[in-house]
Amino acid sequence: MMHTLTLKNLPVTTILGAYPEERDTPREIRLTLHLTGDFSQPAASDNLDDALDYHALYLRIGELLRTTKPRLIEHAAKLIADLCLTLPDVVSATVILEKPDVPVKTAAAVFQFTLSK
Repeated sequence: MMHTLTLKNLPVTTILGAYPEERDTPREIRLTLHLTGDFSQPAASDNLDDALDYHALYLRIGELLRTTKPRLIEHAAKLIADLCLTLPDVVSATVILEKPDVPVKTAAAVFQFTLSK
């Protein structure tokens, strides 16, 4: 049985961008994750030890992006999806990244990437 856990609008501060002015100052991006897997055990047990620790995942994603400083939003999304698929019960990850204030005034870039085992 497959279920989906969605983590929506997670703020992550990191360097993300290809232009020189984007490489100097960390900025806040927004992340939404749709993680698909068999989450029937925590649903039945109501035990945190059986559940996906999404706070720990959030911290790992932040560290990943801060250390890799990706240039492209597409690459950042793939890095995050790869990380999510290392979790034991996750079989598919959809990553939606929103990068506000791209070089086009008041615009945002939004990229969606899905990866499965």
